Amino acid sequence: MYIARDASELNQQLQWLGIAQGVGLFLVLSSIVGFGYWQYNTSMRQAERLVDAFERLQAGEYDFEISLTAGEEWEEISSGYNRMSAGIKDREEKLRDRQQRLEVLYRVIRHNLRNEMSVILNYADIAAGMSENPQVEMAADTITDTGRKLTALSEKARQIQNALESAEETETVDAAAVARETAAEQAEEFPDVTVRTELPETCAAEAIPALELAVENVIENAAKHDDSAEPTVDVAVSGTDERVFLSVADRGPGIPEQERNVLTKGRETSLEHGSGLGLWLVYWVVDRSGGTLRFDDNAPRGSVVTMVLDRPAPDETAPVDGSVETTEPTAEADAPEAADATADD
Repeated sequence: MYIARDASELNQQLQWLGIAQGVGLFLVLSSIVGFGYWQYNTSMRQAERLVDAFERLQAGEYDFEISLTAGEEWEEISSGYNRMSAGIKDREEKLRDRQQRLEVLYRVIRHNLRNEMSVILNYADIAAGMSENPQVEMAADTITDTGRKLTALSEKARQIQNALESAEETETVDAAAVARETAAEQAEEFPDVTVRTELPETCAAEAIPALELAVENVIENAAKHDDSAEPTVDVAVSGTDERVFLSVADRGPGIPEQERNVLTKGRETSLEHGSGLGLWLVYWVVDRSGGTLRFDDNAPRGSVVTMVLDRPAPDETAPVDGSVETTEPTAEADAPEAADATADD
């Protein structure tokens, strides 16, 4: 037996139910998409505000505070940023005050040291000239020698200040030309020392302009302390595609381990003190140039001081680059047996 009913009403209800489900699904998806888009825009705005805050911080606006309230995570981020900014501000103020005090002390001490030492040296000369007592003459000579050392120390401090204050950015320098010119000058300064060079025609390196002063101090230190029978200083420049090696070798007693440790640690300690400012000047110049300072023992005696510098970018190298060795120098290789005598150049 069959029962017949009109299904049009049921079909209409099913149709409306399908439409309602579709509309509901669309509304749900739209809500998800809309919330996601809102969340994305909110996060982007918060990120932009955070980036702007960091740019302000980089520019020195330490008083600028940020408030991110789009969620608990953003609130924690803004709170952390504000704490960091306050900490940096406090540190910068302390560093600025400390630097100001050091600059004042440096100017006063150096100025007074130079002036007062001139008086001491003058009176030492007068005492030595007026007295016939050998002990008085010896004492006057000792005063004169010590005074001149202190005056030279004051001058070295002035050189360091001028070199570092003018060193804003590195530039492309011809390390071979710097070594050649400086070696020639030091050969004239120390006529009893043979200064030899092994240099390419040109060799581009990345360094601050005070590189010449660093090379001068290394050669000067080597010449002064070479107590061998035939004092000889070897200056060499070589390099690879990425590095330039400017080395100075001597045959003296060598640089004491204490001096090396002080420079390796980058600061003076209570138990280890550098005996002079020359190597500190070299260390700071090389460090500001983005390079490293290396110490090796020379064979059979002496030290090799090597300044390892970066090569400039390839497009900056061509104007001042020439043929350069392609292997890193060793301590023995830094003391050439036969090289051009700088004094004869």
